[in-house]
Formats: sequence, C-alpha cells, structure tokens
Amino acid sequence: MRPRCATAPGRRSSRATLKAVTGAGFEIPEQLKGHSSNAQKTKHYDQIAFLAPELEDRLELSEAGVFDFYEHLYRADNRDLYAEEMGEAHLRKEDGTERTELGRSTYYGTYRRTFQMSDYLPMWIRLRTDFGEAFLKRKALMGTWSPPERNW
Repeated sequence: MRPRCATAPGRRSSRATLKAVTGAGFEIPEQLKGHSSNAQKTKHYDQIAFLAPELEDRLELSEAGVFDFYEHLYRADNRDLYAEEMGEAHLRKEDGTERTELGRSTYYGTYRRTFQMSDYLPMWIRLRTDFGEAFLKRKALMGTWSPPERNW
C-alpha cells in the first residue's frame, strides 16, 4: 500500500479541517510546522501530511521545507529592473494619485511579483524510501517471494 498524502489548501481549509486531517492519523512533518506558505510569509495556506502505518518503522523524513523563489526571482532589491515593465500601475494608484516610495514597493512586493509567479510558495518533503533490500529479505523469509534466477 502506498502512503497517502493530504494537502489542505488554505482558502478552503480552516483549523477544523487541519484538526480533522491530523485526527485521522495524518502527520505533518516537524520540519514544516511553523513555515508559512504565502509569499508574504504570514499565513499557512498549505500543509503536507502523510499517513503510512505499514511503513511507519521504515519511512524516514530526511528533509522538508518551503522554497522561497523570491530569494532568486523578482527579489525586493530588483524592483527598479521591472519599473518599465510595470508601467503606470507601479507609479499611480487606480484613482490617478501618485504612489509614495512605500506604495511602489508594496505594489511590487504584494501584487506584481505574485501575478508573475504565485502568491503561494511551494512546500516539499524528501522521504527516504530505499528500503527495498530489507523488504525483499523479509518476503524471502516468509516464503512469498524468491529472487529470479540469473541466466548469465
């Protein structure tokens, strides 16, 4: 049986949904707890949880995290590089009034970047799953599996 995964999208989830998921036995890796998944890093829109009771003693979480692509693309210090591309919306509000420096920075950081990329940062987990040798040895001892003959 394969491990089952659950992802709880924030716009449709609530604390009750997360409680139901974890109450059903799904586990959220400790490495992901406390990591915000929105671009501003203020909300927990997504979670990764898994349930694999038959693999519990063998499945190892080696790493987990949230990849902040804004550390590499559309960085805050690159705002001026995109000024021409952003056009008037970067300089003026919808009512035509001029944006302050803080307003231009907020427009770029909150709106423009997320329209170009996403307002969600990808979460990831890395699981150690290479336990095939032990599995095959156990099956061989149980008599339900034997290795194929080698014809070489």
